[in-house]
Amino acid sequence: MALPLTTAHGYTEARADREDVEPREQYRSRLLLDAFPDSALKRLCRKAGVESASTGEKNSAYHSLRVVADVILFNLLKSAVILAQGRRTIATTITEKNVEDALRNFNLTSYHLPGPEAPVACASFRAEQKKSAKGSRRSRGKVAEQEVAFERRSVGCTYLANAPLLRLLRNMLREQTEHAAEGYAEPYVGKLLKLDASAFNLIHIILEEQLIQIIQYASFIVQETTKGPKEESKPRRTMINGRDIFTAVSVLKDCLPILRGGPRNVLTKKNVTMMKGARIHVTPPRRTPGKRASSQAGAGPKPRPKAKASTRGKAKASGKAKAKTSSRRR
Repeated sequence: MALPLTTAHGYTEARADREDVEPREQYRSRLLLDAFPDSALKRLCRKAGVESASTGEKNSAYHSLRVVADVILFNLLKSAVILAQGRRTIATTITEKNVEDALRNFNLTSYHLPGPEAPVACASFRAEQKKSAKGSRRSRGKVAEQEVAFERRSVGCTYLANAPLLRLLRNMLREQTEHAAEGYAEPYVGKLLKLDASAFNLIHIILEEQLIQIIQYASFIVQETTKGPKEESKPRRTMINGRDIFTAVSVLKDCLPILRGGPRNVLTKKNVTMMKGARIHVTPPRRTPGKRASSQAGAGPKPRPKAKASTRGKAKASGKAKAKTSSRRR
C-alpha cells in the first residue's frame, strides 16, 4: 500500500503522531467537500458523457474523484512552490509563469491562458429548462441524456466554485510551507506563499480538464470490459464507481505524471465530524403523514377535521329525517 504524499520540505504524515494528523485530515476533508460538492462532480460526469455514477458509501465515485483531485493539486502546487522559491529574489507570490513551468514538468501544456479575470460559471440544465418551459411544452425523454447533451455544449466555463477552491489551495500552500527543511535559507522558513489570480484561474481550468479526462477513461474501461464478444453487443454496465476511477488513474499514471504519488487519507462525507460553521447538507428525517413534529410526539396524533356537508347534502339529510318522523307517526 502506498504511503501518504510527502510535502516539498520533507514532511510525511505517516511519520507524525496520529493526534496531530487527525485534525488536519478532518479540516482537509471539509475543504475538499466544500470545493468538490456532489452537484459539481455530477455535472463533470455529464460533461464526460457519463449518465450514472455510484454514490454509495463504500464505493462512491465522487469520493474517489476528491481523492484524485487532492493528488493533482498537491503535485502541481509542490512543483510550483519549488519553482517560486528557486528564484533569486524572495518569492511571495506564485505567478502564472510558475504554474506553466510546473505543468511542463508533468508533460502538460495549456494552450489558452485565462488571465486574471475569473472564468464564467456554466449555466445549469435545470435553469435553462425552466426558461425554455415558459410558453412552450417541455421536451420529453431521459433526463440524463439531455443533461449530457447540454453539458457538452457548454464551452469556456467552469463548474467548481472559486471561493471554496481558493480556500483549499491556501490550505495546501500552508501545508507546503509549514514544515521547512534545515537546508533552506532563513527568508523561506515558514513563509506562506500567495496565489496570483491568473495562476489560480489556470489551476482551476487544468484541474477540471484532468478530472473530465479521468472520468472519460473510466467510462471507456467499463464499457469495453463489460461488453460481449460480438461487436454489436452492448455493455452490461454503464455506471462508474470508485474502483473504476482508481483503475483509470493507475493506467494513466505512465503518461500523466501529475497523477503519481500515494493518495492521502480523505474522510468521506459521513465520517467528517460536524464542527462549528459546518455547511454539510443533512437531509431532515421524514415525518409520517397525519402526525405532529417529533417535539410534540407526546400529544398524540392530530384528529382529522370532519368534512363539511354541502347544501345539497344538507337538503338530502333533512328530507330523510322528515321521512323517518312521518313514518313513526303513522
